Amino acid sequence: MNTPHWIEQYYLKLWGLLGYVGLTLAAPYYLLRMLATPRYRPGLRERLTFLFPEKRQLLQEGSYIWIHTVSVGELQAARPLLVELKRRFPAFKILVSTVTPTGQELARSLSDVDLSIYLPIDLYPLCRRVLAWTQPVCVLIMETELWPNFLRAAAGLNIPLFLINARLSDQSFRRYRKFKPLFAPLLALFHRILAQSDADADRFLQIGAPASRVTPAGNIKFDAAAIPDDPAVREKWRRLFQIDEKEILLVAGSTFPGEEALLFRIVEALRLEGYPLRLVIAPRHVERVNAILDELKKYKSPLARRSALDPSAPPADPGTVILLDTIGELRHVYAAADIVFIGKSMRARGGQNPIEPAAWGKPVIFGKNMQNFRDTAAMLLREEAAFQAANEAELLSACRRFCQDPALGRRMGERARETVKKNQGALQTIVQWIQPVLEVDQSA
Repeated sequence: MNTPHWIEQYYLKLWGLLGYVGLTLAAPYYLLRMLATPRYRPGLRERLTFLFPEKRQLLQEGSYIWIHTVSVGELQAARPLLVELKRRFPAFKILVSTVTPTGQELARSLSDVDLSIYLPIDLYPLCRRVLAWTQPVCVLIMETELWPNFLRAAAGLNIPLFLINARLSDQSFRRYRKFKPLFAPLLALFHRILAQSDADADRFLQIGAPASRVTPAGNIKFDAAAIPDDPAVREKWRRLFQIDEKEILLVAGSTFPGEEALLFRIVEALRLEGYPLRLVIAPRHVERVNAILDELKKYKSPLARRSALDPSAPPADPGTVILLDTIGELRHVYAAADIVFIGKSMRARGGQNPIEPAAWGKPVIFGKNMQNFRDTAAMLLREEAAFQAANEAELLSACRRFCQDPALGRRMGERARETVKKNQGALQTIVQWIQPVLEVDQSA
């Protein structure tokens, strides 16, 4: 039975009150974070909609397609969409909003992004102000960024909303289902919800999304992971890291606290067994680099920051571990790997994206906590294109196997690459759903 319209309006307005309550409760945390981390201060100014005059003028002058991504991972996934929209609809500009400073850094570096801003704090007057200045032709929101007052403000200005590459983790699904009466009216504001999979589409239906607006479109991250075939990329990074072709490189992508020390122990153990194993660690949050350096001082292996590397310098100490402290390079660094470990899967919950290393044809290892990428992880395991380690001992055993038998890694890597190829195509489906809205605006 459909919810009466007046009840939906009541719930939507309730989000306005909840926004103020949430901001009041969160204010001390954000104040402390700004004091401790200066780089967050400019973001707060923009999130409060105190934009510099030149940026506000640019917002008002453009005819924008607005794409919202949380941070680096979501923006990397959205890149083929940015390129395709610019190619098909050159009359429109691309505006990207993010929440994190690292996301802003990447957005500003992309040639297909005409303007980037921080998403306003989710209070109705702030969201409406920026949306009214911009008047975008549509707003595309990546994955599950349900900012209630931003959605209300966009719908109130008759701006079409699309939820792109939509997914619900196990935890989010349980939480949203408990509060279905609150979330159902929000989901009804979307012009179209384009889900990553049939399972995700079904979950959105279960939390109240209108059946007529939910479509399984596939995972755009498969399209974002270009299938490269350029040995020069591998050579470039191994030369920079001073890694000989006889050495075996383990790249640990998007690690979380506790995983760096675990990897250090494994690499040291295998080096003692005689395997020429090297390690590159790419933490999920770059601001953790100093803490990681302090934590790993007790281990024997020397550490070097990627930002301080000089390819013309004398050879580094054997076994030097590289800490990737830059933004947006991990997806290319995977090319240099012989083995890849996916972070946030051993000591934290959720996992990170295994598609990029799979596209490079690398054997992938992840832990038991891959809830955020459950479909992709299951697909790679089903194709015998990845290995899942339940604990540190199993992770050590898997790395040892790949060190002992490089051909095994190459076979798994090829199966991983083929799995990525077979699952591409979401990009064109997504563009087909957005196209009618853009064509109407273009002809107006």
